[in-house]
Amino acid sequence: PVNRARQHLERHGQTLDDWDGGCGELANEVIGPNDHIIHVEPACLWKYHMVPLIDGLVHDAWCDGPPIPIKEWLIRLCGRDVVTVAVDGVDIYSGPAGDFEEDNK
Repeated sequence: PVNRARQHLERHGQTLDDWDGGCGELANEVIGPNDHIIHVEPACLWKYHMVPLIDGLVHDAWCDGPPIPIKEWLIRLCGRDVVTVAVDGVDIYSGPAGDFEEDNK
């Protein structure tokens, strides 16, 4: 599958600099009626980060490559840091990023 967040940037001739501090707004631009928004905090470089969850995969414009499962994304983004993960505003997990299990969602 194609990373729809990165695809959105390409289609509109934009770069990540155009969305600095706007991860939530970009996620809202990308999601459809059956998709979700993942919110994680802290997120290493940022206080928080928001991305679209489409068909069970994270479409993060700040990550190279295709969309990936939530756990893989959390490990890539946060390593072993303790995080809180929310889906559509509802907290679903708090603990080490690498311990997240897909059945949490």
